[in-house]
Amino acid sequence: MNRLKNRSHSGLPQISLPSVVNTTPPHDRNAEQALIGTCILRSERLEDVRPYVRPEDFYFPQHQVLFKAILRMADSHDIVDVVSLASALQTSGELDGVGGSVYLASLLEHPYSGNVSYWAATVRDTARRRRIMQLSTELFMAAANPTGDVHDVAAGASDLVDGVLADKLDTGRQQPREIVRDYQDWLDRVVDEQEGMALPFPKAQKLTGGFMPTELVYLAARPSNGKTALMLNTCLYNLGLGKRIGIVSLEMRSKILMSRMSAMALDIDAQKFRNRTLTPDDRAKINEFCRRMEQRSFRMWDEPEFSPVRMRSVIKSWKRQMGGLDFLVIDYLQLLDSDPVDGRMASNREQEVSRISKAIKRLALGEELPVMVLCQLSRQAEKDSKPMLSHLRESGSLEQDADFVLFLSFWDPRTVGHEIDLDLDIAKGRSSQTGTVPLTYVRPFLRFHERPEGM
Repeated sequence: MNRLKNRSHSGLPQISLPSVVNTTPPHDRNAEQALIGTCILRSERLEDVRPYVRPEDFYFPQHQVLFKAILRMADSHDIVDVVSLASALQTSGELDGVGGSVYLASLLEHPYSGNVSYWAATVRDTARRRRIMQLSTELFMAAANPTGDVHDVAAGASDLVDGVLADKLDTGRQQPREIVRDYQDWLDRVVDEQEGMALPFPKAQKLTGGFMPTELVYLAARPSNGKTALMLNTCLYNLGLGKRIGIVSLEMRSKILMSRMSAMALDIDAQKFRNRTLTPDDRAKINEFCRRMEQRSFRMWDEPEFSPVRMRSVIKSWKRQMGGLDFLVIDYLQLLDSDPVDGRMASNREQEVSRISKAIKRLALGEELPVMVLCQLSRQAEKDSKPMLSHLRESGSLEQDADFVLFLSFWDPRTVGHEIDLDLDIAKGRSSQTGTVPLTYVRPFLRFHERPEGM
């Protein structure tokens, strides 16, 4: 849309918008009149139209009013014809505003061709074009504002474009056939193709069934109790299954995460990375591991400043690059920044964390992928016999937003020994079982194994 004119005296290009200020937005009066006329003459065809066309999709205000009135009458099970419609508009005081009974009668002059889908598609298409024009203008104005956040602009634009391209119009009014087909497609993906994220522990996988698209999972533990290691174990396992994974790390750089994953995968003592005592054989195995990892579908973000809006734009970019995304992990919740609401930041940290949690849940729903978020437990977890939902730090809304809440039991990091026995507690599972999975944490290799019951 934008064009570069001749360069200025400073050598920088001058940017200008095309001359569209006085351009009439796309619309088709005949299509709008024919569609409304058809809904009056053949009210049974309204159900073929309403999943795809909303009142605001009409360009002319009187057509918006008329379509709203027709929908109201249909929802009330009233007979829809020109007489009853005129009476309803008269009662609501809207008849004169739409042109009176004379205009209503003129709508019936359009010959009924039976091709209502054509008129609906035309109205919808011109509405989408107007929304794109509006988006372009808003995007230009937002980008020109020096005080605005460019990531917010990009993420917002991406969402709007996706909405237009995906044609997500009034999906709550899908017809039974669409609902059933969508469900069958979901069954094909989830059941037959094992969509979602699997857990590397048989009992945990059996209890949860793995984590499905749109689900939000909180993995909580006290500091230095292994939650990042458990997350990386899970990521490595799913990479081996061919899954596409995104890792957002606000605590560690990607170089450190790769060192940890190397230790897990190659049985190299993680302390060697810190002590700089890797042997030539270690380095050879690491180089081979890196060659294998180059063939995997994964991305990492390790910049310290991150918010849900920025996350959305990064995820969309990852999905484009990898052809999709199967699993997202965030390490960890308390390091995320919140986005302002109506230009205002949260008044306290608990409110801020609550906002972040709800934004991540919306992200999981909107992008249709499982999201695991690591978070801290309060100090009270050390005093009680086992972690509880009330120990989730800084917000009581985490339990409400989550589909799953997993706890790693507390242990003292100063404990001597290479192996630590602990429990993975599935404290909340929406539509699944809860329970406790005994694990052993092999500290040198940062690796978890499921421990046989009773040991």
